[in-house]
Amino acid sequence: MTRRPIIGVFDSGMGGVTVLSALQQLVPSASYLYAFDNAHFPYGNRPEGEVIQLVLVCLERLIQVHRADIVVIACNTASVSALAPARARFSVPMIGTVPAIKPAAAQSRTKTIGLLATPATVLRPYTDALERQLAQDCVVLRRGSVRLVELAERKMHGEPVPLQELWQELRPLFEASPSEEARRLDTIVLGCTHFPLLSDEIRAVVPWPVHLIDPGPAIAARARAVIAEAGFAVDVAEDAAKTIGPIALATLIDGDIESLRPTLARLGFAGIEPL
Repeated sequence: MTRRPIIGVFDSGMGGVTVLSALQQLVPSASYLYAFDNAHFPYGNRPEGEVIQLVLVCLERLIQVHRADIVVIACNTASVSALAPARARFSVPMIGTVPAIKPAAAQSRTKTIGLLATPATVLRPYTDALERQLAQDCVVLRRGSVRLVELAERKMHGEPVPLQELWQELRPLFEASPSEEARRLDTIVLGCTHFPLLSDEIRAVVPWPVHLIDPGPAIAARARAVIAEAGFAVDVAEDAAKTIGPIALATLIDGDIESLRPTLARLGFAGIEPL
């Protein structure tokens, strides 16, 4: 029987669970490790060199100690900074996360789209190149926010999302939009894996309907293809009944972790261990 893969999903915080959930739907045969660098969360305002170093250290543990066969970097900031160095250092297949500008440009009827991401993702030359290549016929409005990442993370800890504060973070996108209905912002790329956690709240505060592009399903589809190409099982295995929930691996086990346990339990996690 084709071996079930061990898939490591990595993020600075809990946003990558949006990708993990999509992966579990498409690759039910796998065993999952969810590694997050809560000791250095968030990554969004850190210098690129620091992000690269932090990611490489975490991935080395995930691969060498926890034996991940495949790694999904479920973090836009980490991917645009560290995906190439990670692929150069490690031999396991590596899937990154980049802003979903291409589907946004294709879906937008007004050709005015928003990129909601961290400051690091918004400012990286990689993002400039994506816009030039994939959205030449669009106006792309960018908004970088670390605070939105923090709000999503605190939601995972069981805290309510302050809607007024959320709107203040989103407001610059809508103020920059053309006022004419035929040209105004109609599609937003959720360029951080944390942001789908706030989808309901975003829809509740925006002044007009917008389509939100969640990167999770596309990342999961790409990962499934890579896993199959590597020769691992991608469909339900014969011993699926023995499958346990994903294991969370944190870089810091502290008191704050305790408030995550109820959310992790609802998501089916089997426990939290040190990375």
